[in-house]
Amino acid sequence: VFLKDREGVFLACNARVASVFGLPEAEVLGKCDYDLLRPELAESIRAEDRAVIQSGEPARHRDWIDFADGHRELLETVKTPMFSADGELLGVLGVARDVTALHQAQERLAEREEVYGAIVNQALDSILLFDADSGAVLEFNEAAHRNFGYGREVFDKLNLSDFGAALDQARLVRHIRQVIAQGESVFTTQYRNRSGELRDVRVSARALALRGRRCVSTVWSDITASARSQRMLELSNSTLERVARGEALSDTLLYVTTLLEEQNPDMLCSILLMDEDGMHLQTGAGPSLPDAYCEVINGARIGPAAGSCGTAAFTAKSVFVSDIEHSPLWVDYAEIALAHGLRACWSVPLLATDGRVLGTFAAYYRTPREAAEHERQQFDSISQLLSIALERHRESSRLAASVEEMRRWYAVTLGRESRVLELKDEVNALLRRLGEPPRYGSEP
Repeated sequence: VFLKDREGVFLACNARVASVFGLPEAEVLGKCDYDLLRPELAESIRAEDRAVIQSGEPARHRDWIDFADGHRELLETVKTPMFSADGELLGVLGVARDVTALHQAQERLAEREEVYGAIVNQALDSILLFDADSGAVLEFNEAAHRNFGYGREVFDKLNLSDFGAALDQARLVRHIRQVIAQGESVFTTQYRNRSGELRDVRVSARALALRGRRCVSTVWSDITASARSQRMLELSNSTLERVARGEALSDTLLYVTTLLEEQNPDMLCSILLMDEDGMHLQTGAGPSLPDAYCEVINGARIGPAAGSCGTAAFTAKSVFVSDIEHSPLWVDYAEIALAHGLRACWSVPLLATDGRVLGTFAAYYRTPREAAEHERQQFDSISQLLSIALERHRESSRLAASVEEMRRWYAVTLGRESRVLELKDEVNALLRRLGEPPRYGSEP
């Protein structure tokens, strides 16, 4: 503790202050900082004193002080202007304490936070911290910014329910409530990033208490690639099983399109089948497309500029139209498509093993949309699956027709042979009545 006058001269100090200078208390009195400290430190401390005097308010300062015995301490000093009873400024009262250990602990903590922050921000998984009660985003790492596509100004306005895809919001909120109740949970869900793409994730969530605030820490691991592969495998297996057991083609096509729309909510699926003349497409399935639109395209002629499907069937190549309104391929059909809110259409041909076009698969979208690489790959897989299903169905139909033709031929042949035997029996009976021996013997 010390007291200085307005000019910075020590009027009083205790032994602790005197130990800084290695002097008895009495020898410190009457001296100023310039007499006792290094010039640059003395000037810094004097500037602090002047600031307190000018403001008339207490102030807190930290300075590294070299003691006379050679050790060094970080002293935190609270300086307060002192006034006489009549309001005259007397000087500055200082109360200092050693905060070296506290400072070192804070530095270690800051270093740990820096290391932790570096690890968290280098992680590939998205890490998000939510307020358990409001669902507000409290903190996120660099991967979350990159994967979700949002900056801090957007994250600060988002709620937990905003991260679930439309079909999964309720389930996501339900899982988080389970975390709050049970402490932790691991589950899979989907979210839609800023660009509108649906992503599959496995979320590991844990309940936390931070300064009395209930929070939920979540780690979002992207499993989109494996989830897409698994869904495609399951779709392929179930579709081919239906074909193998002889399910009606219309039912199989409806099953495929309905399931794809459930897995991809933005899709409006369509399957068109090539007519016998090889020049027109007939509706095979289109569960969510408007009936009026389906009526227009049913029986449409294929050609080099016949919409996405007609062109894909004509060229036997994939056609990805991202904007129907401005596509030259859609001149003849754009008006009806736009009238029903159809803005983009991606179509792939369904090819037999000999290269013949069996039909087309297409997905319509309500907004203009470019196909990403993974979506083009998905369409290739769907095309291969449907091509196999259509070809096997046609082979089964041809086989069934052949069997039916053979059955009819056999029935006719058997009927003729039976009639011949009847006629022989009638001739023999007539000869017996005439007293003649039978002409025809019995068949072995």
